[in-house]
Amino acid sequence: MISLQRLVGGGDIFFDLLEQSAGEAHESVQLFVRNLSSPEPTALDQFAIVRRKEKRITEEINERQSFAILGRPNGLGQLRSR
Repeated sequence: MISLQRLVGGGDIFFDLLEQSAGEAHESVQLFVRNLSSPEPTALDQFAIVRRKEKRITEEINERQSFAILGRPNGLGQLRSR
């Protein structure tokens, strides 16, 4: 069984990224609630911006997990850029 310590590496960076991800999810829910309660719908651009930030954070978490477990990046980022 892989320990949490091994999954997250040694630093607080992983936990900071999780906290940032939770913050972006919270922001997304707040935008959704404002959109439901407002007579004028919120522009979808705001949802897209929050989603892009959260996606970037998730990719960094995945890369760091991969590096902590495998000792190297998983290479998905390189494949996606092609």
